[in-house]
Amino acid sequence: MQIPKILRELYHDWITYRTANLEHLSQGLADRQSFLDARQHQEIIERIVQAYRKTQAIAESSLPLPYHVGGAWREDINNRRKEYLEALDADDKETLVKLFANFFRNSGVAGTWSYGYYLDVLNGNKKVKKGFATAILKDYQVWKDLVEGVKIADIAAPPIGNAWGLVMDGSLIMADSLRYNYYANQVHNLLVDINRPVVAEIGGGYGGFAYFFLKSEKNCVYIGYDIPIILTVQTYYLMNAFPEKRFLLFDNVETSITSETLNAYDVILMPHFQLPRLANDAVDLFINSHSLSEMDYPTVAEYLSQIGRTCKHYFFHENSDRDVLNTGDHIEVPASGFSIPPNFKKIYKHYSPWEGGIGRQREYLYGRF
Repeated sequence: MQIPKILRELYHDWITYRTANLEHLSQGLADRQSFLDARQHQEIIERIVQAYRKTQAIAESSLPLPYHVGGAWREDINNRRKEYLEALDADDKETLVKLFANFFRNSGVAGTWSYGYYLDVLNGNKKVKKGFATAILKDYQVWKDLVEGVKIADIAAPPIGNAWGLVMDGSLIMADSLRYNYYANQVHNLLVDINRPVVAEIGGGYGGFAYFFLKSEKNCVYIGYDIPIILTVQTYYLMNAFPEKRFLLFDNVETSITSETLNAYDVILMPHFQLPRLANDAVDLFINSHSLSEMDYPTVAEYLSQIGRTCKHYFFHENSDRDVLNTGDHIEVPASGFSIPPNFKKIYKHYSPWEGGIGRQREYLYGRF
């Protein structure tokens, strides 16, 4: 008698839960605070503050409506990131140093993290701790099956932001790291024949995908667009992780991303409202994960229109395909209803295999033809 698939999966989940070693989680929760090179750290904070100030000099009312922060994010920014906003507005660099140096354990990852925030897991009961460890272990099984030629040590978290997670074979693995590494592997395979590929991301969060993409591609360009307050964390993470790379941050509203810019810089980090300043056909691949559905529909439509204008080859995304309730009474925009540019055709759609998708996420790949 053949056991139904759902029963086999439930049994496997139960075995994973039972065998999850909480000592490995205790090791992953240990303090790893590192201020890295003091001078470099100070210079990075200064650049972050300068770029953020310039974004704040632009009134949201002066921007087209799709670039107003809405959806599930307005409440998230005003509430959960309050300590960052106050320190940036007050130019309190002493507080900023402390916040950024521990951003994985405070509100620096609010809305961009899966399976449980640091304090919730640290102070949680055995069930909470087991649940966090089990989620990463299940993702590991998926990652091991889908990603070839990469060892677990290759995705260990760098000593930035007081990272935490689950220790596996001596390596610290953070929530979502396995998923982000998979994305980077997919992108590499799609662009393997392109010299110095240009990849742009909308909503890069703290920089999880960007880190693995930049780490695996020695000669490439990454462009990140995000809400200014979130962009500060991504800037901190990537500038500390890749001090040898050339970074362009936001200077003024007239900053355009042209072929000359792409030749001059390796990493370009811009506020979301600068997307229209990206040159036509400048990007080889656009990526988004877990955030387009969280935006208002006019914003989704605008971003997709910009992707159709600027992207030469592929649009890869993973988003919710259910109209479920999210933060701030926002009903998510189903991915199957996205207004995909007519010059792009769907190559595939399938279920997301990752625990962070909680069943509603779907992975899509579109090509320009």
